[in-house]
Amino acid sequence: MSTASASAKPSSHWTGWAQWLALFTMTADHVTRYVLPDGWGLEWVGSSVGRIAFPLFAAMVAWHGLFNTRNPMRYARRMLIIGIIAQLPYMLMPRESDAFILNICFTLATGLALGSLVRLGWQHYQQESIHFGWLLGGAAAGVTLWYLLGFWVEYSH
Repeated sequence: MSTASASAKPSSHWTGWAQWLALFTMTADHVTRYVLPDGWGLEWVGSSVGRIAFPLFAAMVAWHGLFNTRNPMRYARRMLIIGIIAQLPYMLMPRESDAFILNICFTLATGLALGSLVRLGWQHYQQESIHFGWLLGGAAAGVTLWYLLGFWVEYSH
């Protein structure tokens, strides 16, 4: 890697801190929701502190997908495999509704895959190797997929 390309890559020093913050806030959310009794009055932790975790995880997935992997689709596939493995334990967790919902790994993998396809389509359009109509059709397919999956994944649309 040349010095010019190494300096063009943004610094990812923030991701280490973000991982710890996301893990801490997610753990606090899960402990207060599923482990501690309701009588302790800590429901506010899940609805405030616990809500910090998902945006941090989503930002880290996007960052690694953009800057730290050669193949974002393979990265999304790995997350999808983890999601498949984690789905049964996820379904065994107590819920307010009995609706079938896919775990957060499916949400993150889908977001990364759709974002990667948008980026790839835009690169091909700029290189004039794809017609605008195909780019628009791909975008319409992506929005349709996002809409349909939004009913089945954690955090919905």
